[in-house]
Amino acid sequence: MMTALLMLVMTGCGGGEDGQTDDMTSGVEGVDLSQVRTAIIEELAIEEPFMLETDSLLDLYGIGAESVKQSASFVTMSGTFPDEVILIEAVDEGAADTIEGCLQTRLDEVMIQSQTYDAENYALAQECEITRTGLFVTLILSPYHEEITEIYQQYVN
Repeated sequence: MMTALLMLVMTGCGGGEDGQTDDMTSGVEGVDLSQVRTAIIEELAIEEPFMLETDSLLDLYGIGAESVKQSASFVTMSGTFPDEVILIEAVDEGAADTIEGCLQTRLDEVMIQSQTYDAENYALAQECEITRTGLFVTLILSPYHEEITEIYQQYVN
C-alpha cells in the first residue's frame, strides 16, 4: 500500500516551474498555513508526518511554485489509508484554478486506485474532497478528514 501511495504521489498533473521557496508569512486574512498544519498535527496527535513544502508540489502534484503564495502540507505512511493533507494559498485566481485542477487529478487517481483495490478505502476516499475558500485550496485525504477540515476552517473561515 505504501509503495502504491508513493507511486501515485509521484505522479501529478504536469506543468509549472520550480525554484521558488515557501512564503510562510501570513497570507490573505492573516492565515499562516504552517500554523494550521501544526495545529492539525498536534490536535490529532498525528505520528511521523512527512512535511511537504512548496518545492515538493511540482513533482508530487504538478503544482509549480510560481502558483503558490504559501503552502504547508504533509503525508503519513502508516495505516491502510495514509493521511495526505495539502494546504495551499494561490497567488491569484488563475493559479487557484490550476491548483484545484491538479488536486482534483490526485483525488481522481486515489478514487480509481481504491475502487479496484479496497472497498473500504474507496468509501473513505469518496468522503474526501477538495475545498476552496478564496485563494486557499485544500485536499484532505484522511480517515480524519472531518476533524482536519474542522481545524482548518477555524483558521480560514
